[in-house]
This record gives sequence, C-alpha cells and structure tokens, in this order.
Amino acid sequence: MDEETFFAYEEYAQPFSSTYRQKLAALLEKEAYHPFHRLIRLMLEKGKRLEQEAVSKIRLPKQQ
Repeated sequence: MDEETFFAYEEYAQPFSSTYRQKLAALLEKEAYHPFHRLIRLMLEKGKRLEQEAVSKIRLPKQQ
C-alpha cells in the first residue's frame, strides 16, 4: 500500500494500540522497510491502520 491508497480509504482505517504503535515505529529503524517509511510515518501521524482486506473489498468510483 502507498500513501495515496491510505488517503483514499482513510475513512475505513482503524485506530491502533500503543503496542502496535511501538512495533510500527520500530520498523523505521529497519533498512528493509525503507520503501514503506513514508507510509509508516503517515500511519503514526494519523494513529490509524488500514487493512489490505478493506481495500480489496471496497471499490472507489472511477474518476473521469
């Protein structure tokens, strides 16, 4: 998932626990997760997570 997808489906995002926040923040220290650092920072800022299953079940209207 990228930031654009997060914003598009943000209304379906769920708040997360402090334990999840800590685990998410720890990923910012791992080089393997570098491609996702912007998204991780966004999630930490918003305090929400978006499950991939929610994105695949919900369809956005086509833009013209």
